[in-house]
Amino acid sequence: MFACRTCHKKGGFKVAFRRRAFGSGATAVRNLPARTLPVFVALCATLLALSTAVLGGAPSAAAAAKKATGGTVTMATTEGEPFSYIFPFMSNEYLYGPDIHEFQFLMYRPLYWWNGSPYKLTLSRSLADYPTFKNNDKTVTIKLKRWKWSDGQTLSPQSVAFFMGLLLTEYATFWSYIPGDFPDSLASTSYDNAADTVTFHLKESVNPTWFLENQLLMITPFPTAWDLSGPGKKSDCESETVKVEKADCPAVYKYLTAQSKDTTTYATNPLWQVVDGPFHLTKFASGGTSVTLEPNKSYTGSPKARISKLVFDVPTSTASEYSLLQSGALTIGYVPFTSAPTKSPGASKPPSNPVPGDDLVSVGPIWAYNDVFWNYNNPKLGPLVHELYFRQAMESLVDQKADIQTALRGYGFYDVGPNPPDPTNVFETSYEKTDPYSYSPAHARKYLTSNGWKIPSSGAAYCVRPGTGKGECGKGITHDEKIPSITLQYSSGNQTYALEMSNLQSDAAGAGIEITPVATASGTIDSEFPSCTPNQSECKWQMIYLGTADVDTDVPYPLSTVVFKKGAVFNVSNYLNAYVTALCVESVTQPGNKALDTLDNYLVKTAALLWMPVPDNIIYEVNPKLKGFVESPILTFQPETLHFS
Repeated sequence: MFACRTCHKKGGFKVAFRRRAFGSGATAVRNLPARTLPVFVALCATLLALSTAVLGGAPSAAAAAKKATGGTVTMATTEGEPFSYIFPFMSNEYLYGPDIHEFQFLMYRPLYWWNGSPYKLTLSRSLADYPTFKNNDKTVTIKLKRWKWSDGQTLSPQSVAFFMGLLLTEYATFWSYIPGDFPDSLASTSYDNAADTVTFHLKESVNPTWFLENQLLMITPFPTAWDLSGPGKKSDCESETVKVEKADCPAVYKYLTAQSKDTTTYATNPLWQVVDGPFHLTKFASGGTSVTLEPNKSYTGSPKARISKLVFDVPTSTASEYSLLQSGALTIGYVPFTSAPTKSPGASKPPSNPVPGDDLVSVGPIWAYNDVFWNYNNPKLGPLVHELYFRQAMESLVDQKADIQTALRGYGFYDVGPNPPDPTNVFETSYEKTDPYSYSPAHARKYLTSNGWKIPSSGAAYCVRPGTGKGECGKGITHDEKIPSITLQYSSGNQTYALEMSNLQSDAAGAGIEITPVATASGTIDSEFPSCTPNQSECKWQMIYLGTADVDTDVPYPLSTVVFKKGAVFNVSNYLNAYVTALCVESVTQPGNKALDTLDNYLVKTAALLWMPVPDNIIYEVNPKLKGFVESPILTFQPETLHFS
């Protein structure tokens, strides 16, 4: 499973990227033993947080003739999050900041490349052809394109074998590993260097769409030049024999990891200069707060980079970034949402340009959904959360339209389920679009009163019909027992989250549900998330709102299976449902989207989590002389498309 939730907070909103495990630090979220997620996903000190995104198409010959070659692009990245890790085989510890999209991917390409406008597999920029599935979808073959590394070596099946050797021996430390998935699902792998193919023999059949859009995306081929166990000590981790890989790869991993921790040598270490992407690193200064890349003249792909330099500037704050943007020091920057005019919901731009003289980029959606977690195993709130009517009542108290207009100031979109609703995609079901629990305090009150509760003129509702029958309060709830006062923790330092929670508190009070929002430091919230049972002290948390949208930027296939499946690393709400677990398994083993659609419809219908509006993508401002910049909902960053007019 390829999933993440590390965080970027560009522009103020926190948005986290699902990859494998939650990151740590002031802006990381859901700090689980094996999750940043993802999941699945940081996908994180004002309104929206994102990674930068650039996307462009191949130009016509006439347009190409007008493009200037050269020039330096200076781009602001997420404030306070320096670049910190270069080796694209990292542990959860380093899933933080801009290292993947804005650093590693520019130098070391993943096996398959996805674009965000529209959201589709881009084979022309992928290292392999479309995979073939045979033997009842248990045999998967990929054919490589023989791209070149910058040292002249050919990207071959051995390059994939190198990655697979590390994955097979060091899977427990790899940020994108989930037990039961790759490589646990492998029976064997065969390599044909003459045919440039790699064939994965799986233990069980898989859903081809899921396997391509999730599992194969974790593979990044590695160059022979990295196959060292020490300075000048050649190893054989790229061996295509498992026995040899098991013997050699641990020492190679140890050496490369040690080299990657020495950030002071990034720009001079010959290891990191061997690249297959469109850029290579030439400067890494000030602890990762200023990074310069230049075109890889040996790049096999297309288009070739036309700019001379790409400089990433890591500002100390949104205020300092905005000051640089206004002064003209940045070619590409972002406007903090607190500094932007209020936008009409659904509009592509605010009514006026916050930085006159620059080109204001249309504000688009992000491939994400958003939610509040409730703890099914909390000893006080858990019995109520297990009752469908209570979850339906809570869903009916979320005024998403008002939140978008007030808290998000127009920069957000509606969401009622675990599939990203925007941009338009094949995963959001027609049932999700019906919004079965739209905002209605009257309906919320009816859900409660029809199921045994009395709502007083003020204060908490109390049970008048205990029992487990129809119209009764439910299991574990006694006569005259009140709905417990709910502590709802939310990430501190963001007035948007505070306003959203205040709105929910006010509406819930009218239905006899007393909610106390508590601003909580991210690090403290992170510690609340391990799986727990009702009798454990760590199960004391009741509801948590990270404010960070669940961004599936690296996984086109939705991640419901790692959030709601029994034992899943992202199942932080302690959700348990045998029917859902069976659908989760079916969605990754049977072809097509039928199981996934059934699963997501059920999660929406049963209000599995408390769905919230999703913040928009961020407000970019671009120097008018720079062309080729297009905002991407999946954060793909392709500076090779940039050029000056």
